[in-house]
Amino acid sequence: MSVDNPTCEHSEGAKKFGTMESQEPISFTNSSKSKKREPILIIILLVLFVISLAFIILYAQEKDDNDSSEGSSGHQGGGTVTPTTLPNETKPTSTPTYVTTTTLPNATTPAPTSEPDYGPGPWTNVRLPTYFKPHHYDLELVVNLEPKLIFSGDVSVNVTLSQETPYMYLHTNKLNISNPTLKKDDTVIKLKRHFWYKKNEFYVMEAEQNLTSGVYVISMEFIGKLDDDLKGLYRSTYKNQNGTKVTIATTQLQPTDARKAFPCFDEPSFKATFTVTMVRPKDMISISNMPQIGSEKRSDSMVADHYEKTVIMPTYLLAFIVCDFGYLQDYAGEQNASMKYYATKGQLDQAEYARSVGGPILSHFEEYFNISYPLPKADMIAVPDFAAGAMENWGLIIYRETAMLFKDGQSSEGNRERIVQVIAHELAHMWFGNLVTTAWWDDLWLNEGFASFVEYIGVNHIHPDWNMNDMFVNLDMKNAFRLDALVTSHPILLPVNHPDEINEIFDSISYNKGATIIRMLQYFLTEKIFKNGLINYLNAHAYGNAKTKDLWNYLTMVRASKAGGKDINVAEVMDTWTLQMGFPVVNVTENSGNIILTQQRFLSDPDANISNTKFTSDYGYKWHIPFTIAVGQKQDNSEVKTVGFEGLIWMNRTSDETTVPNKTWDPNTQWVKGNIGQTGYYRVNYPTKNWELLAQQLQYNHSVFSLGDRAGLILDAFALADAGLLEFKYALNMTKYLEKETNFIPWDSGYSSLSSLTSILPKSEKIYTGLRNYRFKLMKPNFDRLGFFDNGTHLEKYLRVDAVYTACGVRNKVCMDKTKELFDKWIRNESHPVPPDLRSAVYLYGMTQSGVKEWDITFERLQKTNVASERRKLMYGLAGTPEPWILNRYLQYAFDEKKIKSQDTSAVLSYVANVNPIGRHFAWNFLKEMWPTILEKYGKGFGFSINRFVNGVASSFSTEWELKEVISTSAPQSENHFHCHQRH
Repeated sequence: MSVDNPTCEHSEGAKKFGTMESQEPISFTNSSKSKKREPILIIILLVLFVISLAFIILYAQEKDDNDSSEGSSGHQGGGTVTPTTLPNETKPTSTPTYVTTTTLPNATTPAPTSEPDYGPGPWTNVRLPTYFKPHHYDLELVVNLEPKLIFSGDVSVNVTLSQETPYMYLHTNKLNISNPTLKKDDTVIKLKRHFWYKKNEFYVMEAEQNLTSGVYVISMEFIGKLDDDLKGLYRSTYKNQNGTKVTIATTQLQPTDARKAFPCFDEPSFKATFTVTMVRPKDMISISNMPQIGSEKRSDSMVADHYEKTVIMPTYLLAFIVCDFGYLQDYAGEQNASMKYYATKGQLDQAEYARSVGGPILSHFEEYFNISYPLPKADMIAVPDFAAGAMENWGLIIYRETAMLFKDGQSSEGNRERIVQVIAHELAHMWFGNLVTTAWWDDLWLNEGFASFVEYIGVNHIHPDWNMNDMFVNLDMKNAFRLDALVTSHPILLPVNHPDEINEIFDSISYNKGATIIRMLQYFLTEKIFKNGLINYLNAHAYGNAKTKDLWNYLTMVRASKAGGKDINVAEVMDTWTLQMGFPVVNVTENSGNIILTQQRFLSDPDANISNTKFTSDYGYKWHIPFTIAVGQKQDNSEVKTVGFEGLIWMNRTSDETTVPNKTWDPNTQWVKGNIGQTGYYRVNYPTKNWELLAQQLQYNHSVFSLGDRAGLILDAFALADAGLLEFKYALNMTKYLEKETNFIPWDSGYSSLSSLTSILPKSEKIYTGLRNYRFKLMKPNFDRLGFFDNGTHLEKYLRVDAVYTACGVRNKVCMDKTKELFDKWIRNESHPVPPDLRSAVYLYGMTQSGVKEWDITFERLQKTNVASERRKLMYGLAGTPEPWILNRYLQYAFDEKKIKSQDTSAVLSYVANVNPIGRHFAWNFLKEMWPTILEKYGKGFGFSINRFVNGVASSFSTEWELKEVISTSAPQSENHFHCHQRH
């Protein structure tokens, strides 16, 4: 799955929550008319009292029935509910009666205050027992859209039981269950009782006699509500080309919400095949993982679509969609798999770019892994409301619109790059995650870390001119360093003992650090050995499950090279990177002409209390480090002679220091550069004299270093300075050469590093202004060269954006006048062209110089546009208003779904907090006010959903008071929610 992270871009977006409606004051009068009504009122009150008493008695009887052992139905989400109409027990291939009226969860009786005591039993263990093994599901879903907004269905599961037990149970959540049956050899087994164990979301069936080993069939019917919570089977809405609101149904089942769509064994190792039938309104279409093989009329208004049996797969990869979309089509891969790109009919042209890259990436991955894509189709669909960036459902990948749709003339190079990255990430999952699935969520990084790494292979295949290997330094590596330098980080391999903990590991550690250490692994094993090991691993575990140790074993087996004279045990090396959190800083020093290497754990806060952390290390926070180094001097104008694989230096975690063999160093005249190509997951520090020599070399001839090395030197220097390991003057010296730098990649490192300083020093006006002016001085040659045009390469367009933000950030008159001119022309005439890559800056800085009229026009255009990337840019610009009352109104809009989609709420708060000088505390106070609502709506979803709110608003907090504010707000609510999570 890909995570949407708006805070990482110059323009991304928001959501909203409704304000309470005002009420008319209650008046009391003494009129004669009121006196005449008194007898009538007394009679009405008496009638209401009798009715209430009857309901109380009825509820007491129903509760007694629910607490007994012979309940006839299981209800989830409240007390016992008896459906008024339920589907008949059928196989999906027969003709069932679909629901026309029903009792929904929470529709009648109030929820009990506590869960009934069902006695001791295996269902109290949060994990499913290994003696259950599902093989196949027959599943029918009946989706009723407006006005009912419900779904119903029936499911039959073939399960092998390998241990005698009286119990059979599986997952359900927020479903009304009816007619549960258990059969063996077509014989119905009598049930002693059946109930929903809410705590662990199990529906339990207890037989009157022990169940012996063998194959059983579990069948039941269910009803659920199409909520708008972006989880399970949920509803999404949009306005079509006629301005009419359209409701669709879609899914997000990872990690534990398949149980919210249908009863199932909802753990990744409980793989099975699925035969799906979807019953939908006749004016809609349905889409699922496999090709449709036939349809039949069920009534005047409903049609049943039947689908091919799936390959063996986990429940979280299923997908069910009912919509009225159109599609573009292509074919790709050795088996000519069909690839349909679905979107609303008004956006269909925006799917063309995705179609142009999806097939080539899939084909390239087939060639790279030497394994054909196994399904007959690989559809993609952009839905209006989606919590993540995308989800890798096998055969039907679901995207949020910004991650798949591209509009020529409106979408930017950043939008283009994101689309290619997300498509490559999701297609990588077809092998890592789908073909081979993690056995349990503590190995999540095997899915997400590898997909995050392999996506760069896919993007590089499409656009080798984008220098994605060097861009990696500013993307995944930088994000991993940021979180992993905190004492609140966690190991990649993190024990997950409860489903509630799963969402917490969908973060930068699983994604970005996972990708970064895999990149390091690829380097020290060599590409050939790494690739062969992956192919063997994938073939060995195809359609099954795997753990991290399985991957290490296959890589070790195929390793054919030597390092340091010794064979590499991949597990021994990589366990130091996956089983303990953090990363090292390698200190390079000189002794009698020899290069001496030592290591220590890097922490961004040198005063952090490491004894009070949640996790401990069996390795003493020491690592086996594959270190590379180059030696040069200012007078040498040739390319740097990097140390190749044969010269790789292994720093053993048990050694206090390592001497670089066959290398001498004169620290007075020669510089050294460690971590060549920035392939290693570690910082490097040097004596101050060496930092001076490196800065001189950059100014004399920076091209002797690669793009990645130039970026890495700047990032290392500022990180070390921030941690108190290097004086800031040396870090700033590393940026002096940027006045001559014309490539975006190193400039982006300098831009972000200098921006991080300005963001934490707003209270020191002199320093703040000085730093911003210094940054503009360095950027001015690029600003003058690139201007406000709409031409150049991909990376030149990126650099132009940074140049404009830098210039307008110091209120440069040329920049401010030009953005205002472009903005005013666009306000007067929406068709007036604004360069797509500069739209965010133009909307923002134009808005800072405008009033309520321009804000209202911009917001109206936000409401009208059907271009998702443009919507994000507009939301970003709206945050720039200088009017506090408009800013406050905007924050209120962010929680009103009629104005801003719920998937974008956190983005609005982030924009207000980070782009507006007065917005930070506006957004924070509003976040505190809305925190209970945010927890209720987003707290039980993906970890990145809830953390996106806090990260977006508080990421630039820098004072002691602000720290106390965050702690005091989070402590009474949830100790887990305020954690730095990110997900791509």
